[in-house]
Amino acid sequence: MSMSPRACPVCACLLIFLAALSGCADERAATPRVATNNWPGYWPLYLAVRNATEPIAHLTELRSATAVMRAFRNGAVDIAALTLDEALVLAAEGLEVCVFLVVDVSHGGDALVAQPSIESVAALAGRRIGVEASAVGAYLLSRIYDQTALAAGAAMIVEIPVSDHARAFANGEVDAVITFDPTRAELVAGGARELFSSRDIPGEILDVLVARPAYLADRRDAVVRLVRAWRHAARDILEQRAVAFDALSGFVQGERARLDAALEGIVFPSTEAQRDLLNGELDAVAARLGKVMRRHQLLAGAGSGRFDVETGVFEAASR
Repeated sequence: MSMSPRACPVCACLLIFLAALSGCADERAATPRVATNNWPGYWPLYLAVRNATEPIAHLTELRSATAVMRAFRNGAVDIAALTLDEALVLAAEGLEVCVFLVVDVSHGGDALVAQPSIESVAALAGRRIGVEASAVGAYLLSRIYDQTALAAGAAMIVEIPVSDHARAFANGEVDAVITFDPTRAELVAGGARELFSSRDIPGEILDVLVARPAYLADRRDAVVRLVRAWRHAARDILEQRAVAFDALSGFVQGERARLDAALEGIVFPSTEAQRDLLNGELDAVAARLGKVMRRHQLLAGAGSGRFDVETGVFEAASR
């Protein structure tokens, strides 16, 4: 199924997913280049590659979602693992973006965590919040402004790459950080206080695999094979957690309890849920996200804007 560009700038590809269910794939198809960042929802991709008897993807883990977006823009990768809001940003920039798999739904895996002495979001007024401003962190911050007593501009925003969140928090460089698992689970296990999470905005933060429509048309069979392998690996992580973690031991680092905790904030959509999402529900989700993002000037489509990391305010560009 293809969405009308007028309805949503992200094209959802149901046919790719349905073909993966059928088990049909041309073994001669080229191996896709896929970029991810460090997020537990992407672990099935790495397990799929680990378990494959032949190459199904060249996976590259980058330091941040911002770096993944950059690699996709530049054509350095064929497929990018992103949140849906990040895919909308790319589409608003004029890139042709097609969502062909909903990898997971964040249900607590993305969060605002604070130093133990800070007991509420409102108490962050005048304090420092670390955030990767150009990715999903900016979106979560906008929703914190919408749903809590913290006003835009009340806190000092410090732009920090996700890979540096744990270090900056431990060193006291920030009073709170907007981050995600596995860093979220590690900070909470160390005594950090969770004040807001994707559980407070259910269904808004989804992770997806995207590619350009032309690539999907040319390499459909390779993408089908990757989707099919992802589906089996996600099932293995849910049903055979210990075996899956053993297979991922060279990639996933950390204590078993923390790895389990990191996965508690993630939902892997069932086959039926995937069909529903790619067969129309994703249109509605994207429309809601787009409305919120335009209100906070996170999408270029409603007039360009910028995120001011010093004030934490999303400002429309002057005309």
